[in-house]
Amino acid sequence: MFKTADVKKWMGVSLLCSAALWGCKDETEPATDVAMGREYYPVQVGKFIEYNVDSFFLNDFDCSTTPAHYQVRDEVTDTFTDNSGQPGFIVTRSKRGDSTQLWGQDKAYYVTPLTTRMESSEDNLRFIKVTFPVKNNYTWKGNVYINTNTEEYQFYADWRYKYQQVGQPYNTGFKEFTNTASVLGIDHSDLDTTEIAPYNSYTYFAEVYAKDVGLVSREFTYWRIDTALSDNNCKKGFKIIMKAYNNN
Repeated sequence: MFKTADVKKWMGVSLLCSAALWGCKDETEPATDVAMGREYYPVQVGKFIEYNVDSFFLNDFDCSTTPAHYQVRDEVTDTFTDNSGQPGFIVTRSKRGDSTQLWGQDKAYYVTPLTTRMESSEDNLRFIKVTFPVKNNYTWKGNVYINTNTEEYQFYADWRYKYQQVGQPYNTGFKEFTNTASVLGIDHSDLDTTEIAPYNSYTYFAEVYAKDVGLVSREFTYWRIDTALSDNNCKKGFKIIMKAYNNN
C-alpha cells in the first residue's frame, strides 16, 4: 500500500554531461540563449508559478481510489553554490487546500542551470528535466543519476525523455500559453496476459514548459498489480496532475 511519503519521493518532481549517456551534443558555434531554448526554463529569484493539483491514490487492499485536490506554489527564493562550485537556485514549494486558505511552506528543491541542461534535485532524487537545444524529437536519458536497481525506484529505469510540439500553444484548462515545448518522459506498459506474470504495471510521465514561464503542466501515473501476491488484481499506485493557473 502506498503512503503519502512515498508519493513525495515519486514526485521528485523533479539534473556533467556525456553524449553517450544523455544525448547531449557539443556546439560547434556559440548559440544564443534563444537559439538554445533556455527561455523555456527561466530561473531568477522572485519568479513563481501556482498550480492546481489533482491526485489519486490507488489502494491494492480494497481496490479503492482516494482523490485529493490542492494547490502548490513554486517560487525561486534564493541562490546557492553546490559542492562542485556550480551556482544554483532554491525553489520553495508552498501548499494549501484552496484559494480561501493561506500558503504554508511544504518543502524546497534545487535547480542548477548548466551549459547543456537544467538539473533539478527534489527529495534526494536528481533529474535532467530539460536539455539544450530545445527542438522536436531531441532525446536524452533524464534519470541517469537515480539508482534504479532498488525496488523503490525501479520504475524510473530506462526513461528516454523526448521533446514534442515545440513552439506550439498549450492550454492548461486555467490559462493559455502561446509558445510551449512538451516533454514525454515515458509511456510504458508491462501488461502481460499470461497467468505466470509476477506483476503488471503502467508508467506515464509528461511535462509542458512555456516560453518565459517554465513548467506549466505535469502528469505522472504509476500503478502496479502484483498478480503473484494478490487474488483481486487491485492496482497500487498513484496519478498526479499539475496544471498552472497563475505566474509572474
